[in-house]
Amino acid sequence: GSQGSGKLQFKSPRQVYYHSPNNTLYVADYRNNRVQCIQVSDNGEVEMASLPREKALSAYNFSHLVYAVSIITVDFEEFVLVCGGGSVQCLRWNAANHSFSVTSTVSVEIVSNVCWNARYNVIYITQYDGALKIYELSNDGLLTELASFESNLCCSGLAYDNDRQVLILSDKLNHVLRLYEVVDKTTLREMGVFGSEGSGPGQF
Repeated sequence: GSQGSGKLQFKSPRQVYYHSPNNTLYVADYRNNRVQCIQVSDNGEVEMASLPREKALSAYNFSHLVYAVSIITVDFEEFVLVCGGGSVQCLRWNAANHSFSVTSTVSVEIVSNVCWNARYNVIYITQYDGALKIYELSNDGLLTELASFESNLCCSGLAYDNDRQVLILSDKLNHVLRLYEVVDKTTLREMGVFGSEGSGPGQF
């Protein structure tokens, strides 16, 4: 890629989401107000995704900056979750007429990252002010807020281990990673803190 607004060009790309079922990278192309869907071949060649949904998503013009993107599966139906512009939008693909419909929009300011817990079907969203929000997505594409944790830790980065049920937050203010055990949909139990400030191994 390179800087720009054409295909395979970016302006301040943010979150990258990999969807293994169709071997596609979804890139939140922040300042281009879009999501670019990219496929990488076995020999390393990069091209725009050619599947109908992914082609339509790459051409979809959002009216706001795009911070993060994810694919969420509920009852075997996939939804596209797009964060930016002070909101989180849930999009459903209509294969019959090759178009998207917005099934739900909720206000969430300054989203930094998003990830999905498949076991409990909840979505974790971090904000740059350190807050963590937990949402549930219904099979008709409606988002419902289940819990909100306010924090001054500036936990912007976010990762989730589905196998071990562990949520990992990067605390950029204190230069550490924070690990939480996921007990149920809305209960997180702190497991420990990893790292310290610096430039050595295990330091941030």
